Amino acid sequence: MIRFLSWRHFSIKEKLILISLITTGSALFLTGAIFVTGEILAIRQSEISYLNGLAGTIARNSVPILTAGEHKASGKILEALGPASNVTCAILYDGSGKVIAEYHKNKPCPPMSGQIFRGDTQDFGLIHIDFLQHIKQGQNTLGTIHLKSHTKGISSVVMGYATTLIVIMGCSFLLAYVLFSNLQNAVTRHLYDLADLMGVASRNKDYSVRAAINTEDEVGILSQGFNEMLDNIQARDGELDRYRQRLETLVEERTTQLLKTNEQLHSELRERTRVEKALQESEYRYRTIFDTAGSANAILENDSTIVMVNDAFTRLTGYSKDEVEGNKVWTEFVLKEDLEKAKAYHHSKKTNPDSTSNEYEVRIVNREGNVRNAYVSLALVPGTTRSIASLLDITDIRDLQAQLFQSQKMEAIGELAGGVSHDINNILTIIMGYGSLLLMKMDPKDSAKSYVENILSSAEKATNLTQSLLAFSRRQVITPKHVELNTIIKDVEKLLLRVIGEDIDLKTTLTKNKAYVFADPNQMGQVLLNLATNARDAMPHGGSLIIRTDIIQADETLAARIMKGKTGTYALISVTDTGVGMVKEDLDRIFEPFFTTKEEGKGSGLGLSIVYGAITQHGGYVDVESESNRGTTFRMYLPIVSAREGRSRAKTPESLARGSETVLVAEDNEAVRILVRNILAEQGYGVMEAVDGDDAVRKFKDNPSEISLLLFDVVMPKKNGKRAYNEIRTINSDIKALFMSGYTVDVVNSHGVFEKEARIIYKPIVPPKLLSAVREILDSR
Repeated sequence: MIRFLSWRHFSIKEKLILISLITTGSALFLTGAIFVTGEILAIRQSEISYLNGLAGTIARNSVPILTAGEHKASGKILEALGPASNVTCAILYDGSGKVIAEYHKNKPCPPMSGQIFRGDTQDFGLIHIDFLQHIKQGQNTLGTIHLKSHTKGISSVVMGYATTLIVIMGCSFLLAYVLFSNLQNAVTRHLYDLADLMGVASRNKDYSVRAAINTEDEVGILSQGFNEMLDNIQARDGELDRYRQRLETLVEERTTQLLKTNEQLHSELRERTRVEKALQESEYRYRTIFDTAGSANAILENDSTIVMVNDAFTRLTGYSKDEVEGNKVWTEFVLKEDLEKAKAYHHSKKTNPDSTSNEYEVRIVNREGNVRNAYVSLALVPGTTRSIASLLDITDIRDLQAQLFQSQKMEAIGELAGGVSHDINNILTIIMGYGSLLLMKMDPKDSAKSYVENILSSAEKATNLTQSLLAFSRRQVITPKHVELNTIIKDVEKLLLRVIGEDIDLKTTLTKNKAYVFADPNQMGQVLLNLATNARDAMPHGGSLIIRTDIIQADETLAARIMKGKTGTYALISVTDTGVGMVKEDLDRIFEPFFTTKEEGKGSGLGLSIVYGAITQHGGYVDVESESNRGTTFRMYLPIVSAREGRSRAKTPESLARGSETVLVAEDNEAVRILVRNILAEQGYGVMEAVDGDDAVRKFKDNPSEISLLLFDVVMPKKNGKRAYNEIRTINSDIKALFMSGYTVDVVNSHGVFEKEARIIYKPIVPPKLLSAVREILDSR
């Protein structure tokens, strides 16, 4: 059934027969339908004419009755319809649509209601015909007659015609099938032959066969086309065969070429693999070097954006890699004052790389705001616009250089101070010696006594200046002892009040804990005097000077910043003023010798240098903090030492020691030699004089038994004091000696005289000091 309904599954034969049958059937059906329709219309018209005649008769008979209003008589008129076999019922209406008479054979007619007013109508149903006609008199409608007739006669005629038509169509279909079955063989036989030939050619790949052309119709044209197709296929196969042979040759050639190329590619691949492995190893080595190098490394884009840093860079700057890489530019780390220099260098490096140095120095600021000195080495990354910067933190080196530079300056000043101290001390010895002798001989009421005292006071100040110079250069001989920290402040407090004046308020805040330091009180007093003098000059309109003492524990941070990494317990002395303060540029130079911010003639530039030298000589450290118009604070840190019981008591002044022994005085400075002779002679001593070491040895050889004491200058021409003393000891090993010198201790030591081996007094020499030392040595065993 499905195959029958599917047109494409029909054979040509079946399709031709089906088309013939459909065409024949359609023609017969159309002809029969037209004939039957005409007959039905004719019968219908005949029925209408019959009903119209009946209705006309009833209407004519009903006019008098409807006019007179005698409705009862109208029923008799309708009973006349009895002989009409096809009329089943009838109704007579008056002009208002009221039923006045009714006739029916089996069942009454249903009223037509409003349809009676529509006019004359005929309604055909399946089994009935409704016929309505108005009853008129002139222009007036008196009523309506309704007739209902059945259509059994019409249906019988139609069924007869239909049966006849079906019989005729059946016979026609049978005749058409027989006729067209024979006719299609003439058409399809050649097609089947052609199809069989195509099957043979397709299955056997034999394109040499040809179809016979027996007709000149479409089948003949199709057969000719099929033969031409086979010709083309044969020609194509021949061409394909030639192409196949050529292709095989090409494939063989290309295969050989591909084998060679494949071998070459394998070789290149092996080389590429080797190069990639070497590159990975190189990159690994580079990355390892980049990350583990001691210097801080950073890779910069052309716009100075940092794209990669190592761990050393994060330690130097205090920022993590995530914070830096891709988020910060190099100039963000450069100190503002060095920014233009850094930009100029990087621009020059990019535009003139060959003529620009690969290194430069710049100051950078870390996360905490601390400034670090960095030595930057910059190189361009080949083949890119990037550059790699290697930063070496040289802050400690620069600090050491600054300390070395400071030490060298101190050494130079020390050489100067040591060189002139001998001559100055000799002059001061003469001034103070004769002044002291003169003062001792003067009457206490003598008006000139005050003049002599002023001379001695000035000489004392000159002595202090010489000592300050030597303290600055750390060449002064100091006499440190265990001293309580607060005592240093208390001993000098009154003197400080006189120095600073009445318009400056002195405040002291001393620690309640006792702290002992090993220091020279006189030197520490001089340090405080120098700082007080500076503070006074910084507060011309008055202010406050605050001195504090404390005990502090230096941790690693503080020790690294000030104490060169030496942690421990320190005594702190801080001196704070409310003066004008200092700018950073001056703050970096305040300890330089002869550097001063005061007006010309108002400062020597040695005060703070002396402070630095004295504190350093005591093993301590100095730190300063100052801002312009916000005052200055000096902090001095001295090592804490353990307290020692008891303190040395001041000796009660005694009268000048006298004696009768003979002293051999060897001094190349004639004025000093004469002064020493006079001081000793006035106290009863016998004195022999020598102008140098050789002269002293000769004098002793001439009088070996008379001389009890040798008083020799350390540095003398021809033979120094120590060599003369050693030579004399070969004559008398028990001879006693006292050395004197105007040079510094290092010069004295360089001439072989050490305090542990011999007694030494340093110039300037005053009579009490000299006589006390002479007497003490002569009385010793």
